[in-house]
Amino acid sequence: MVPPCSNLPICEDFETATLEPPPPVFMGPVEETFAEPLCRLLTCLDNPLERRMLVPLYLREIAFRLLRLDAASLLRASITREHTRVLRAIRFIEENADAGTTVQAMAESVAMSGSHFAHRFREITGVSPIQYLKRIRLEKARLLLLKGDLPVSIAAVETGYASTSHFSRDFRRQFFLSPTSYVQSFKEHVAVTS
Repeated sequence: MVPPCSNLPICEDFETATLEPPPPVFMGPVEETFAEPLCRLLTCLDNPLERRMLVPLYLREIAFRLLRLDAASLLRASITREHTRVLRAIRFIEENADAGTTVQAMAESVAMSGSHFAHRFREITGVSPIQYLKRIRLEKARLLLLKGDLPVSIAAVETGYASTSHFSRDFRRQFFLSPTSYVQSFKEHVAVTS
């Protein structure tokens, strides 16, 4: 005798119950151009400095490589009209990140109401439009800081921050180091690996 399981769903009419079809799956050979960044990613996970500095770069490369595989057609086929609007909004945010853009301006750029846009954006991307804007600003600032000997205050202003302390606080939350420490760690890592 099998004990009843109260947490399992009970189907009164088992014969007429329909099961959802499984999601489409793509299988294929792993190409070298995809395997290399994946191996580099796995190799650097044990080193905290490499994990902090290199993982974001490797993840971007892996995403790029995945989108170039035949499997990307499955992703493209699942994109709806609202996905397209959110993608256009992402482009708008990236182009206007340092211009003090608002959620309302983002929504208007894709002909949506502010509240509906914010809800759909979070649902599709997993972050709010403001969080995404902040990430874009911080990534631009990170690249500016790594390109040259730019003062932190200038990087903050160039990426739309009015306050250097606010910028530094957000930078630390995103990259786990202050802007100055991040640049120094990067330079030390480059010197060691060169």
